[in-house]
Amino acid sequence: MTAKRLLFVNHSLAMGGIETMLVDMIRLLPKDRFSPEVAVFESGGSLEQVLEQRGIPVHRLDKREGVDAGLFLRLRKLIVDRKIDVVHSHNYSAWIYACVSARSVGGIVHVHTEHSAVENVGRRYMAQRWLSRLTSRVVAVSQHVHDVMINDIGVDKRRIRLVLNGVNTARFAPNVEVRLAARMEIGLSEDEVAIGIVARLVPIKNHALLIRAAAPLIVAGASSARLVIVGDGPERPALEALCTELGVAEKVLFLGERRDTERLLNAMDIYVLSSISEGMNLTLLEAMSASLPVVATDVGGNGEIVEDGVTGHLVALDDTNAMTIRLDQLTGDSRLRREMGDAGRVSIVRRFNEQAMISQYMSLYEGDPG
Repeated sequence: MTAKRLLFVNHSLAMGGIETMLVDMIRLLPKDRFSPEVAVFESGGSLEQVLEQRGIPVHRLDKREGVDAGLFLRLRKLIVDRKIDVVHSHNYSAWIYACVSARSVGGIVHVHTEHSAVENVGRRYMAQRWLSRLTSRVVAVSQHVHDVMINDIGVDKRRIRLVLNGVNTARFAPNVEVRLAARMEIGLSEDEVAIGIVARLVPIKNHALLIRAAAPLIVAGASSARLVIVGDGPERPALEALCTELGVAEKVLFLGERRDTERLLNAMDIYVLSSISEGMNLTLLEAMSASLPVVATDVGGNGEIVEDGVTGHLVALDDTNAMTIRLDQLTGDSRLRREMGDAGRVSIVRRFNEQAMISQYMSLYEGDPG
């Protein structure tokens, strides 16, 4: 049987949750059944090299600002020239271009994954409802996204599937030797409690909430807690200025964009996700797989991952005081951290298996409606 030619379409291959998931999906696909390629609208992402080193073609389509009519034609030509059988797009912008281009060719299976639910956007809702009718299958990564797509946007429930994100639980696992080496590398002493986050430094990730909540715990001389921020983005100068304003700059580590997330999660003691909105955050799954207790804002799919009081704590969006209280409890109780972290890993291994995820996607690629 000839392998199906599969084209992933995404905005870029910059370091991020969707992009990391895409790379992992390609790793998991059996070579005798699928021959994957990637098309990106914006070139220069750090994960491009990772895929090309593995022999995966990366096509850079160089999208112009605003609506780029020429991009429809370039993507259509790529689909035809590469004899693509299946197109898999991720998130809104890629959905538009992939849907129109694949539809114009005909005979293409088009699977689209929606990773987030943008609420109360009338014009966008109309577009998504229209796109869903022209797409072979729409995938939601969390029950929250699934419900918004059906109840608010009006996607036909017969066209949508719930496929939970999965993680590599062998890669993201607690390891004492890795922990010691990583902490030494980034300058954490053995007795310091590391509160960490891995996320792009953009407004939706709401790092300012975490910094304000952690400040009373990490202010110079107040405790042994430290804050570790992994990721980069346009908000970095403002966040560094906030740390200076709050008098905690010396106890906050900005590590920038990194590819060794599994090592850095091992170096942490508590994981925080302070987002304004989420679908199903991949790094939250990875942190729990690494046996970290978590404190997360109760938005989107976070409540589907974190069992409040068992694997971590959920706090109301922008409730700085509540986050401070939960962080204080965890920084002062190593036994509680261990119990919640262990419970979190059990939950991830049981519910968010990457093999189950890729099996469901492969079924959709091959035209199975179920």
